[in-house]
Amino acid sequence: MIYLPVSHLNGPLPELPEQARVHSVFASGFNLELPDDLLAWVGPATGAHYPASFSIALPLTQWRAANLPGLLNSGDSVHIASHADVLRRDQLGLLVSADTQRVDTLLVTGGTFTHPGYSDEIAAAIAAQEPSLPDSYAEVSERIAHCLREALTPLLRGEDVPTHQTSALLHEVIGLGFGLTPSGDDSVLGALAFTRRYAAPAFASLATALTPLLTRTTDVSANYLRLACAGHFSSHLSGTLRGYAGAPVPGALAGLLSLGHSSGADTARGVLLAAKSFNQK
Repeated sequence: MIYLPVSHLNGPLPELPEQARVHSVFASGFNLELPDDLLAWVGPATGAHYPASFSIALPLTQWRAANLPGLLNSGDSVHIASHADVLRRDQLGLLVSADTQRVDTLLVTGGTFTHPGYSDEIAAAIAAQEPSLPDSYAEVSERIAHCLREALTPLLRGEDVPTHQTSALLHEVIGLGFGLTPSGDDSVLGALAFTRRYAAPAFASLATALTPLLTRTTDVSANYLRLACAGHFSSHLSGTLRGYAGAPVPGALAGLLSLGHSSGADTARGVLLAAKSFNQK
């Protein structure tokens, strides 16, 4: 647990929750995801990488001294201290807890999972969220599913697919959708996580084909995807993946689906698409 005394920069201090999540991490600071679609930049005033709702001053020397660039990751928990000893008129205390896990590669042999029925649980959880999404979401998600399935299927069959062929399909997906992390990006993230754990050769091919496309999306989303290509995923996603080995982490799927308006569901959809393609190879 790392304590950061930071000074508030611009505008009145909004009402803050006791806990928030790291949205994205950069060399000079990080974006903090708050309720009501607020995004706070924590770092030097000149270092913001995405238009934030408000900023919190954190000297670059303090950021580097805490070694947070090497420890902090998207999805980590940030506890916001509100005790009188910590919170003053112009200061805020952040307790940063790095709980993001690195997904270890697990090569699964054979054509079936230990627990293929886990896909049904994920699908049901995704369906439960769909009524709250806009009508256009269904059309976008169908297009994403088609392109991602076309990219995944030959890779999971072990076919020697040219990188440009996979890139062309991912090109149709990256940046597709709305928000800080478009739906297409979130689904690709889920597929990367699944293949990282259960199909390492396919993961390597996806990551290679994806890397040149990261300029097509937002800085925030590109940062998530760069981390994914290096094998880093949130603890919620890592815990969800373990369900296919018969050892899901309690609350992991619910935690994943709670991310953003549709980001969690889109990520889970990518996991599901990859799992179904793997099971049918």
